[in-house]
Amino acid sequence: MANPAPTSSDRNQPEEPASSETSESPELAGLVASFVLTEFGSPDGKKRKADSDMTTGVDFGDFGRVYCRLGEPGFYNIYDVVEHGLRMEAEDDDREDEDFDESEDLMPLGLTEEEQLIHGGWLLLKRRIPGFKKAMLKAVALRSFRRKICGQIQTGVQDQRSDDTGSLKYDILRYLSSDPSISCPIPHDSKLKSLRGWTDPLTSTLLTPLELEANKDTWDAITTGHIRVTADQWPRFCYPEGRQYMPDNEEEGLFKGFLLVRVAKHILTGPHTALKGPGGGGKGCNARRIGMTGMTPQVLAYVAIQTRFNICDVQDWDRMDRDFDLSKFWWNIVSFFEDGEGTEILEFYNRELFGGAHSLQGMQPGAAGGPTVSAKDRMRAERAAKRARIEQSPGPSS
Repeated sequence: MANPAPTSSDRNQPEEPASSETSESPELAGLVASFVLTEFGSPDGKKRKADSDMTTGVDFGDFGRVYCRLGEPGFYNIYDVVEHGLRMEAEDDDREDEDFDESEDLMPLGLTEEEQLIHGGWLLLKRRIPGFKKAMLKAVALRSFRRKICGQIQTGVQDQRSDDTGSLKYDILRYLSSDPSISCPIPHDSKLKSLRGWTDPLTSTLLTPLELEANKDTWDAITTGHIRVTADQWPRFCYPEGRQYMPDNEEEGLFKGFLLVRVAKHILTGPHTALKGPGGGGKGCNARRIGMTGMTPQVLAYVAIQTRFNICDVQDWDRMDRDFDLSKFWWNIVSFFEDGEGTEILEFYNRELFGGAHSLQGMQPGAAGGPTVSAKDRMRAERAAKRARIEQSPGPSS
């Protein structure tokens, strides 16, 4: 089982330019060219020794920065993810289907939930970094080389995540009220997050799962452990303001909360666009620089975990806030879009970010035991019921 990546404290460092993931990017073209040289030998055909510096000329931290936003934000150690992936690839060596399309990789059966998270990371690495799978398989006997590559990617992931967290740490206070003209009561210059989370009524309301009443009694029960809040519940910030809980229709308005939209714009099109209307994603914005042509489930999940972390009272980056696991929250959001569901939500964000249509890439209130059925599973049941009703409805009479 892979170990969670080490946590890092917030840092207010200026963001380094991230390379694009598309072949049109000159920055990526240079990286890929250097990548190929270091992986498959130099132009003179001489082989490198195993202990030589095989990563000269390549900063895989740049790939890590892109992977953080477009892939997975480092909940698991990259080296452990790669080792898992290599073991799984070895098990698949007997498959000789020449028509197999790697872009259609499926999740193997029989994996635990945590192993699914780890395997998802391996699939994302293969898709996001050109030639990564081939390079790792070629270097299967060079453990130190793999550790060095993975270490650079890990550093890039952590640096990008920390930069985004630091950038949002104070700015998010301007985004908390649906009416931006209303000042947030939390001091903007406070370095401590102890005034956020379940301490402040505004952040408490945004953190409260939709199926729970957002009031002091609920918040007291949460802080004393009488009610557990987990990643299997959708927080109120995922929905538009005023959305009421409807057990048979939890999907309506999901992921269209004003705070999520503002954080998405802050990270992807710039802080100056966060409180403005649709659009603002110019050529120099982060979304363009990392090669993003449209909102994806992974990017939306990253926006959501940054939102959740920045309004909770946990001071330094950590997967856990009491019973709430950010890594599971991330995965629940990504899996919500399985089987092509939720396309309308992604298109909604494309309009908010870019101002027009763009092509796309690729529970009940609980006591200490928490909800028995996750919001994600309940929505799957809702979708199945809707499909069944459609199939059973009589066709037009002849």
